[in-house]
Amino acid sequence: MAKTRDKVISYRRAGWFVKDKKDRNLEDLVRKAHAKLKTVARRKFRRGDGQFLKGAYLKAAKNGGYFIHIVAETPGDLASTLAQKDENNAVSDVGTASPPAGTEFMDGDIFVYVNGNNVCMCSSVLRDGSVTTFCRDLFDRAKFGIEATQFDLMKIANVDKLKMIKAQGVKEIDIRASMYDATVSYLDRKDAAGALGVVGKHLTAIFGGEKQPKADNLSVTIAITADGRIKGKQKLGGERMETLANDIIDGDEDYRITTKHGQRITQSEIFVREKVKIDRRGKSVDRDKAWKKLEEFYNKLDAAGITAQ
Repeated sequence: MAKTRDKVISYRRAGWFVKDKKDRNLEDLVRKAHAKLKTVARRKFRRGDGQFLKGAYLKAAKNGGYFIHIVAETPGDLASTLAQKDENNAVSDVGTASPPAGTEFMDGDIFVYVNGNNVCMCSSVLRDGSVTTFCRDLFDRAKFGIEATQFDLMKIANVDKLKMIKAQGVKEIDIRASMYDATVSYLDRKDAAGALGVVGKHLTAIFGGEKQPKADNLSVTIAITADGRIKGKQKLGGERMETLANDIIDGDEDYRITTKHGQRITQSEIFVREKVKIDRRGKSVDRDKAWKKLEEFYNKLDAAGITAQ
């Protein structure tokens, strides 16, 4: 069995839906709630399907921020089993097993690092939305008032995309368009601004001619990679990749830019995530090492200016 698991850690930011001008800070609320709700039983909340979410472990990080480990359990639930002796038979039935006395099987868990309104998380089975659900229930039980629950953890659609490109560089650009729209766009505006113009420029270079194309349903995707290949055709240096990425952002068309740090920028939002390896612990991963990876991830984002609000 492998000693590590491949995991994805992601970034969200708490957005508050309150009318007053008071600054809201998710980390501060988590700290205060933990001070009031000191036992796991006080941080245990029932979901609609009979499952419970529990704050199994909360603690302050030495260098700022707060760690949370949220687990899920369904009391009395059984685990599915496979009998090894059945491997010599034509068929194998699935059995069930009860948890050891005094325990419950864990349905899944999620590790969280909160710094201000910035949230980094790593999940096994549980959805990212479990963090929002848990925090809302936590603040409600701590009696912080309805305003403390009026938030959501959002992808950072409004972060400065040009700042991220400048800080991280460009690894790959995917531009998607129909051949008709792309070539018409380029012929109508020879400066080739925007994603369609860029696609059209390369299509006319491939197919030649100034003739207006016929409308059809042919779709094209041009992928420009960091080592400068447009599917093996043309080379671009790092500066030209950044220039092209900045040009595409000015357009209104469909694109995806992947930075050298693995972050994805699309027309609508930025998907900030990173793939890591973390030591395995049963069906989950080692808690302290997961938290360390999350804190390191946050520090890299902070150094690149991504966490600035």
